[in-house]
Amino acid sequence: MADIDKINGVDVGDIDKVDGVDKGDINTLHSGEVPASQTNPSVSALTNYQFDSGNAKFGAMAYSPDDSTLGVAYCDGGNSSYPTVRLGTLSGTTITWGDEVVCESAACGPMGLAYDTNVDRYVVAWQVSASGNSPKVAGASVESGPVIGSLQTSTLARVSGKGDGKLPEGNMCIFDPAGSRTLLYFARSGSHNMDQDDIFPITFDDVSSDNSVTINTATTVSNSGINYTAAMTLAYDATANRVVGIFQGRGSPYKVNAFVVSGTGTTVTANTAVEYANTSIMCHNGDSGGSSLSRHRLDNAQLLVHVNGVNHCLIFDDDVDDYVLTGFTVSGTTPTWSADDSTGSSLPVKSNGISAQFGNAMNYGGGLDSGGESEYATYGLFANSGRNRLALAGPAGTSDSDDMLVVGANYASATGYNFIGNYLTFHSESLHLNYGDVDINNNSWYSKHALIAGQPIDGDGGYILAFDPGVGLRAGNAGVFSVSQASLSTARSRSGGLGTSRLASLTCGGQNTSGTKLTSTEEYNGSTVVAGGNIATAKFALAGCGTITAGLVVAGTT
Repeated sequence: MADIDKINGVDVGDIDKVDGVDKGDINTLHSGEVPASQTNPSVSALTNYQFDSGNAKFGAMAYSPDDSTLGVAYCDGGNSSYPTVRLGTLSGTTITWGDEVVCESAACGPMGLAYDTNVDRYVVAWQVSASGNSPKVAGASVESGPVIGSLQTSTLARVSGKGDGKLPEGNMCIFDPAGSRTLLYFARSGSHNMDQDDIFPITFDDVSSDNSVTINTATTVSNSGINYTAAMTLAYDATANRVVGIFQGRGSPYKVNAFVVSGTGTTVTANTAVEYANTSIMCHNGDSGGSSLSRHRLDNAQLLVHVNGVNHCLIFDDDVDDYVLTGFTVSGTTPTWSADDSTGSSLPVKSNGISAQFGNAMNYGGGLDSGGESEYATYGLFANSGRNRLALAGPAGTSDSDDMLVVGANYASATGYNFIGNYLTFHSESLHLNYGDVDINNNSWYSKHALIAGQPIDGDGGYILAFDPGVGLRAGNAGVFSVSQASLSTARSRSGGLGTSRLASLTCGGQNTSGTKLTSTEEYNGSTVVAGGNIATAKFALAGCGTITAGLVVAGTT
């Protein structure tokens, strides 16, 4: 050891970086936070967390880093279902709300809200119930109070003879920093009712004069030609500086597709989409020809977020027969789904099945082929870049009074998805989680909390809730082991094992149920178990170390 003066051809004395980071500044390793101490996931109570006491439906949420205001937009069921926006300032764990502002005195459907950092303006959108749900969009300033003001409205003409869809039922606006515009997206009627996913660029005309905006020509991302099958959601990929999206592919079989948005100003390009490897579902409501589920909707849930360099999705994987977390990265305008190539299988990297993992506790009592009201109380996926973690929320059961639950999740390329301990209760009644994803990363208290907003399913109120997904890799109190949807082909006991993660592990030797000593090995790649090579001597009570491609078994009883 005393004679080693180089590592990988570099003088030991000259090494000043680890993982490309100056040694003196290292607070992350392999993109994971290196904590001073362990912090388990926790639910935090906010002061003034209720932004509306009435039936706050179809909402959206956005954050302004310029004046530190948190904005919520909602259909105010307590005031004739008028489109309404309210701003709050954040200080510690307290939200101080300004006055409600009614966008127009007409009933609305779903709403959208975004903040344009280029011109320091909010963009608010709402679908007008009396006009076939055709959207209106307004630009707005932040005024003292804080409130939005000086609304200037632009209206999109209704598609002749058909209604525009109430999708998504959460946020339908997102700011595109690379394109210098806000994007409005929703299910629209093309050749059939709600069969088409469209994106409209929203641009400000002249902010030196007023807040007027223009709804520019749409780009169609997907058109199925089948009634009520449109579903699309967008997120901002901060790593690639692109807006990305997923939509429901309706071939045979159905597969979720990922795509990248490019262009600037009034030009929107939805680049070539890439299918997820397995049969998969995010929404179909009028045709099930390519799906194992007769009817399924997640169009009112948060399904796509970005954190830790990956765009993470919540979808139903038909091959697993359960909800899973999976993801994709972006290079240029091309998405690439995360895959495990360690065994040459190229299977998608995904979490364990969520319903199986938590015993159906977070899926409205476990109904996978949902219809009726149960389809409206589904999961919500949130992110916190300060912790580099995800938060997954869902209802405990079918009763409207059942608790809402939340659990943290960690992703790393070497180990895939891992849930951090067991779920926690964060609200005492079932909620619609349809207000979008706000990730505040400004070194404040909010930088370590995912903000989750929602509305009681059959009650009044609108709430902002906070969840800290924790630091470190140890499971929290009452933690659970991961469960797998794969089984060994040979039941065995007293076997050995080796590997580096849940994506690349191996079991070897042992005894079968008849007591016969075994030479066989079986490899697990996070999804399936496959036969490996045999060890030289049949044995049990053996030990193993190393990787599945460079491993060693030692000792044992022959």
